[in-house]
Amino acid sequence: MKKILLILVFVVALISALIWYVLSRYGVTDSAEIVPADAVAFVAFPDLVQSGIRWNQTALAKIGAEPTIRAFLERPLGLVGQGGMDEAIGILSRLKPGRIFAALYSLNESGGAALLGFQYFGSKKDYEEAIERFHREVMKVAPGAVRTEIENAGSTIIQIQSGEHSLFTGSHTSWGFVSNDLATLKDALDRVSGRSVTPSLADAENFRTVRGELSRTAEMVWFLETTPFLDLLLTEGQAQGAAVNPAQLEQLRQISAVGGSLAFSGADQVERIFMLWKDIPELPAIDRSGLEFTSADNIFFFEGTQDWRTLSSAANIASLPPEIFGFLTENGVDLKKLPEIFGTESVAVANWPPDAMFPTALLAVSIKDRPAIEAMTRGVVEKFAPSVTISERHGATVFDFPIPGIPLIDPAVAVSDGHLVVALTSGALTGAMNRAPGQETLANSTAFQSVSAQWEKKSQSFMFIDTQTIFERIYNTARPMIIFGAAMSPDVAKAVDIQNLPETETISKHLGPIVMTQHATPNGWLIESSGPITLYQTILAGALGVGVSAAANTWIQQR
Repeated sequence: MKKILLILVFVVALISALIWYVLSRYGVTDSAEIVPADAVAFVAFPDLVQSGIRWNQTALAKIGAEPTIRAFLERPLGLVGQGGMDEAIGILSRLKPGRIFAALYSLNESGGAALLGFQYFGSKKDYEEAIERFHREVMKVAPGAVRTEIENAGSTIIQIQSGEHSLFTGSHTSWGFVSNDLATLKDALDRVSGRSVTPSLADAENFRTVRGELSRTAEMVWFLETTPFLDLLLTEGQAQGAAVNPAQLEQLRQISAVGGSLAFSGADQVERIFMLWKDIPELPAIDRSGLEFTSADNIFFFEGTQDWRTLSSAANIASLPPEIFGFLTENGVDLKKLPEIFGTESVAVANWPPDAMFPTALLAVSIKDRPAIEAMTRGVVEKFAPSVTISERHGATVFDFPIPGIPLIDPAVAVSDGHLVVALTSGALTGAMNRAPGQETLANSTAFQSVSAQWEKKSQSFMFIDTQTIFERIYNTARPMIIFGAAMSPDVAKAVDIQNLPETETISKHLGPIVMTQHATPNGWLIESSGPITLYQTILAGALGVGVSAAANTWIQQR
């Protein structure tokens, strides 16, 4: 019996020693504990190892694993590797970074104090090799810079100074840091070593509230205190002589902090953005009536509720630029009466038939006062449209006004007892008005049924995007043009193997819909989007696509 007890004591002691070693080796694991409570901005990648494992299940990873995709990317990736990328990847793979974060401690006209931190699981030698490579790259950018060493509580801080600017690096246990401010770097070293016990960002009330609304298991988390940024914008605006609207500024100050998270969940990415808003306006949830304007083949659907009372408030009216206020007044739009004539529901729908070059779109807003809306619509349309046809169809007053010189677009507006409907084409408007009772809606589509759980949630807005259909429409049109353009340019052939350009189905089969919901919580607004890419990634990709397209057109013209 004594022998068993001795073995148990030995095992417990061994486990305790192992736990102590791990804790002493890796120290702090929550990046927010390294940053002071009054930091103004923070972004962290909490666990790169687990993120890499979860990434392999995402739709984008599966697209990248397709043989034809790998073959297509082999040549451009090879060119990137020749630029020193392969060496950098080798250094990082030995360093084994596990967590990375960046924080902005203060904000002023010249930037502010910032910190970059990373926890690594490689050896101390691997860290020293990586940081030396970093120092060499910095010295290349600033060849006249001076390197010095600063002793700090048993550790060494390296300073690289070029004129008035300095860069500091230091490490403790498994954490490495880079900062543009010596006091900031020393503070981080004190926190990971346990020498500092002052409150951290993890203890700050705003941060804890925002973090509680975000994904618990996330690949990325970010946080922003809005007041310092608003104060800086106000200072810069006044310095430039810009007029600042106090009412508009006061509305922005109601949002005290903003944060977000990105998580991988199976094939989807899930993004959450939370706005900490103490006096959030009360809005009803959507009534889900918007589906009556849809069909089973719609590629886009949005339904949301509008806060007309806030929009028509004296503070909001005062925040409008004089030009916009004047335009609305001239056209008989009394902003104070908006809650009396408009309902809270708004719907947007888009469709893209296979044989159409462009999608069609439709917008519907619920109304309370048909005569007022009809008079307003008549005044605006007759003033700006050179030719208007007004008719009564299906119990609604319809305004048709084709625009000369713009093909494929003939806008139309209808005012019924319940809705104001605006469409890019008369055909889209007629199709929405002629819908028979019981006709299939978007709810009957397979793609929409896969996100029915999000649709059923109580929310103030909902958005659905059929990425598979949209990608197929765009790619099927662009693919022959890409092949033709590559054949005409030898420079492109050097960078891209156009023979391995993937077929449409290779990519589209992995694409599911993008969904966005927005709902109120006791502390503010929570916006959540999910899909193969998230809503805001889609917006960013669209902006980059426009930029690349513009650059390509410029290059072609110069050639």
